[in-house]
Amino acid sequence: MALTYVHETYSEDFESRLDKWLMRRYPALTQGKIQKSLRERFVRVNSAKSSASTHLKKGDKISIEVHLDTQWLAQAKDRKPTRGCNIQTDFSSLILEESKDILVLNKPSGLDVQGGTKVAVHLDGWLKCYCKESRLVHRIDKMTSGLLLVAKNLRTAVFLAERFRHNEIKKTYRAIVSGHFFHSKGIIETPIGDGVEGEKEAITRYRIVRETTQWTEVELRPQTGRKHQLRIHMASLGHPIIGDTKYDLERQTIGLLSPKTVLFLHAYCLNFVESSGRQKAWQAPLPEYWPK
Repeated sequence: MALTYVHETYSEDFESRLDKWLMRRYPALTQGKIQKSLRERFVRVNSAKSSASTHLKKGDKISIEVHLDTQWLAQAKDRKPTRGCNIQTDFSSLILEESKDILVLNKPSGLDVQGGTKVAVHLDGWLKCYCKESRLVHRIDKMTSGLLLVAKNLRTAVFLAERFRHNEIKKTYRAIVSGHFFHSKGIIETPIGDGVEGEKEAITRYRIVRETTQWTEVELRPQTGRKHQLRIHMASLGHPIIGDTKYDLERQTIGLLSPKTVLFLHAYCLNFVESSGRQKAWQAPLPEYWPK
């Protein structure tokens, strides 16, 4: 039996994976449904069998079996509101800067960036309600406070994601850790394992900002982007970040500062050089509980 298709032409100036394009066109679509439709040849690119990772280029023709197209569009229309879109939560107060292309947010410690099985309120859910086309282009941990850059459209998301991928957007953090350092600045190069592919290169530059009798405030500049890199690197030096219950194995930081329920790690600054050569930088004020 011959199949009947509806056809779309990919018109963007940048490449995109086929599965990502399908999810943008049909917001209720799951990865499993995409894989099944591709196996059964219900979705094709340039009349050929394709995979989820097929890269679309400008002018490519995407063909979707007509009944699936109708079904997927109907599912998108009937989809329930995004979890985390809680109008009682005033996330708008987190906006530091907004333009037609980006949102710059100052996330508090304890707020989830993305949803999960046990996460009812999260930043990504609010973003989808605030701006339907918004996209996260990088992440910070739930317990880390500070700067989060959000793209308000696909083109900006692709541009910023590439800048982050090539380490062209520089990140600066502030942290308060236990104890004192022997040197006022240095480089940490302890590899970090991900539990799957073994240890990977991880590099962090640090500089002392100020010291007290019990703790030290440091400026941290990660040169690589491993999960929990700053927390692991500080703990590896014997100076865990205050509030870090995961990596402070000897509980050195308990009771050093208040509140005890936050992690004293703050994404302080982001900067990069635009194609025009102009320096662009954003800075997030330190939290109110940060010691003066």
